[in-house]
Amino acid sequence: MTCDPSPVTYCPLELSIGEAEVRRLLPRWNVGDLVRLPGEGGGSANPAVVVETAGGRFFLKRRNPRYSAPEMLRHDHALMEHLSAKGLPTPLALLTRDGERWAEADRKVYELYPYLPGKAYDRTSEAQLREAGRRLADFHRAADDFQPPPGKAWPRYHDPANSLAGLEWAARLLAEQAGPTRAGREPAEALQGVERLAEIARSLAQRFPDDAYWACSVVLAHGDWHPANVKYQDDRVCGIFDPDWATRQPRLVDIADGVMYFAARRPGGLDAADIRTLTRAFTLDEERTRTFTEAYEGEGALEPGELNRLPDFLLARWLYSRIDPMRRKIPQEEAIDYLLEGIWGPIGETQRFYTTRDLFTGDLSTSASGKVV
Repeated sequence: MTCDPSPVTYCPLELSIGEAEVRRLLPRWNVGDLVRLPGEGGGSANPAVVVETAGGRFFLKRRNPRYSAPEMLRHDHALMEHLSAKGLPTPLALLTRDGERWAEADRKVYELYPYLPGKAYDRTSEAQLREAGRRLADFHRAADDFQPPPGKAWPRYHDPANSLAGLEWAARLLAEQAGPTRAGREPAEALQGVERLAEIARSLAQRFPDDAYWACSVVLAHGDWHPANVKYQDDRVCGIFDPDWATRQPRLVDIADGVMYFAARRPGGLDAADIRTLTRAFTLDEERTRTFTEAYEGEGALEPGELNRLPDFLLARWLYSRIDPMRRKIPQEEAIDYLLEGIWGPIGETQRFYTTRDLFTGDLSTSASGKVV
């Protein structure tokens, strides 16, 4: 199917790659015939599957149409080549028989990677938490001299103005709803919640405008630094994956992701193919946050007071992580319940970070104007 890949259009992606599709694609690479499909897959935006052929084990990925334009592909593959040359464990997509690092079929884009063995992040391991901070600093440092090909200069990430537009869409949806949501929320009550969120987004947009965002230290950011995009071996990161969101952004974008996804505590496991687990409510942990940020700073020094802006990045990221999937990945009849379920806890957590001192390696300023509500 084809659909508008914009961030405001619900488009149900096919999140699996079947055997017929695999057999149709594999001849594009010189890897031999398919032997079996081990069943391992993943990806809530880029469907993928592990395949075993006569030539070994590989990872077949179908790119999301949002970032499958040729200029984006050239950027990402050049970056992976650059990082690999710097010694980072970033796998390179295999060349097709035509000498390209991707293949196109049926208006879809595919990449085939060597399969890297390794284990998922152990959220009980302090050593792996520190490693996540160190490896993020390694990524930023290794990409510092990357000269990207043109075509992937993206705007600000997690812009509260975009979140506000999503909340306005949710308000219109509720205005058209005659009865309770699937979870039993009355439209009027749900609308109050959406309006409260809109107030928060407006306040954040005023407090954290574009010039303040871009005044933060800019690097080539990974853009999606969470446990589903790394693998571990003996408490060391042995694989860094999916730089689809890698562009020049403030490094606090990645540090905020690290705090939310590696350091924070959340119930249940993380399924890379399930957006609901990736955006599950969390509790910020001061000690684990300090562990992560100190590990990062030990490898790549932060500027004095730089972490004072971290709560703004955390709040912007949390709002975006619920509002953007609500419109693109969640069926409309479930959208409001998905948005509101558990959303207030993490907002309160970021509020607490605004008024906490000495939480990070630097002093986090206390400011009444920094309050979220």
